[in-house]
Amino acid sequence: MNELTASVAQQVGLPISTLSVLTERAAVYPAFHGLSGWLRLVRTVPAEFAPCTDVVLTGDAYVIDDLERDRRHRDNPLLRRFAIASYAGVPLRLHQQVIGTVCVMGRDPHTFTDRDLQVLHDAAAEAADLLHRDGGPPRTPAELLREEADAQRQEADRVAGDRALAQSRAIDQALLRQVKGQIGGEVLDQVKGQIKGGGVLNR
Repeated sequence: MNELTASVAQQVGLPISTLSVLTERAAVYPAFHGLSGWLRLVRTVPAEFAPCTDVVLTGDAYVIDDLERDRRHRDNPLLRRFAIASYAGVPLRLHQQVIGTVCVMGRDPHTFTDRDLQVLHDAAAEAADLLHRDGGPPRTPAELLREEADAQRQEADRVAGDRALAQSRAIDQALLRQVKGQIGGEVLDQVKGQIKGGGVLNR
């Protein structure tokens, strides 16, 4: 899916592309290309600030050539925060239901062509086919979201574990530096040996 969004961004010539799934309160990005900052980590935004919500509610494409001229979203704090100036999204349908979007976003105004929208429609059809075939029996949007949430939690746990290990090692080294400043080299060697024997430096 990430390869699909990367291809969409490249074909349209814009830096950001996402595949979104909408719930009542949030837009979740199971796949994306070009997101940055905290949005890249959480991959979720409030539905009220996501232009994708307009696509899902209407079942039609939604296009913003220039954010400054779009009455609905020109004051959108999310788009302002990430310096989004242009957007185009089309419906993502699964089992006859619009569950989300495939979209592209740019930092500058962009005049979207019929070809651009066709690229998005083709990608949405391919994404729907992948979602339908992935894992055998069809799954509901709620099931897809639960699976994505589980994957995100597992990744968060892995990152937290790596950070905890790095912090532990940093604390060990800081303690050794403090000891080194207070005692001589011979005693320090004995301290290091005791610490190694206790496994402190081998975590």
